[in-house]
Amino acid sequence: MEFVKTFKSIYIKLIVMKDYLKIFSERLKDLRQEKGLTAQQLAKKIGVSEPTISRWENCMRIPNFLQIIALSEFFDVSQDYLTGVLDY
Repeated sequence: MEFVKTFKSIYIKLIVMKDYLKIFSERLKDLRQEKGLTAQQLAKKIGVSEPTISRWENCMRIPNFLQIIALSEFFDVSQDYLTGVLDY
């Protein structure tokens, strides 16, 4: 029975995480396009590869903490907004 509770807990966390990943991906792409940047240009400005930006925008990867800080500073938005915790 404990296994089932643990499995349900993990499953629910994964669903919530997927929602946040989708929000992050959409916001990143919107912010990039609002600045009129290509994925390659953004990648160069924050020190990652263009495929990394593409993977973030397509929900294939998640950035690490330092990358989230770099993105939020570059776009002048909070980390909470960028990651979907807050809507402003």
